[in-house]
Amino acid sequence: MGTDKRHLVPKALNGRSLMEHSADLLAALCGHLRILVSCDTEADLPPAFIPIVDRLPGQGPLPAINDGLRELQTPFALILPVDMPCLEKSRLRAWMQSFEAMVDRHAQFSLDENQRPTFPLLLRKEFRTSLAVELEGGQVRLFQGLRAAGAVALAPDRQGAEGCSLNPFLNLNRPADLERLESDISSSQP
Repeated sequence: MGTDKRHLVPKALNGRSLMEHSADLLAALCGHLRILVSCDTEADLPPAFIPIVDRLPGQGPLPAINDGLRELQTPFALILPVDMPCLEKSRLRAWMQSFEAMVDRHAQFSLDENQRPTFPLLLRKEFRTSLAVELEGGQVRLFQGLRAAGAVALAPDRQGAEGCSLNPFLNLNRPADLERLESDISSSQP
C-alpha cells in the first residue's frame, strides 16, 4: 500500500482509521484483547489491547499466529487484520457463532469474491498443535499452512454493509482496493 494501513481513514469509516474500526469490532465481540505487533509499533496501540510481540519479524504471520495461540486464554481466537473497512459487528458475530456451533472444526478462514482465502480467521486453542507441525515442517505461507493443518474455508454472506456493495470481508491490500472502496461509497451516496 505504500503507507501504514493502520492510519488510513477510508470514507466508509466516517473519519475513523482502520485501526480504530478493527479495535472497536474486537472490543465489542471479544473479552481478551491481544494485538500482534512488531517491535517498532508497540507505542501505537489502541487502549485495552495487550501486545504480543512478533518473535520472528519478517517470517510472515504463521509463526506469529502460533505464538498468539500459545497465549490464548479462551476456547478460540478471532484473528482480524486491520484492513477490513466493510466488516460489521453483526456479520462478524454471526460468522463466529457458526464456528462455535461446529465443535469438530478447529479452524476456519474466509474466501473473497474470487474464492481466494482471506481473513478473518477463527482458530481453536487446540489447533496450535497441528499448526506447530506445519511450522516445524518448514511451512511459511499463511493459508497453505492453515489448510495443511486442517483449517476449513468458509464463504461468508456476500451482502455488503449499508452504503457499500462490496464484500464485507474485503481486505485493502493494494491501492486499487482502496480506490474501489472509495468509488463504491461515492457512487452509493445521493
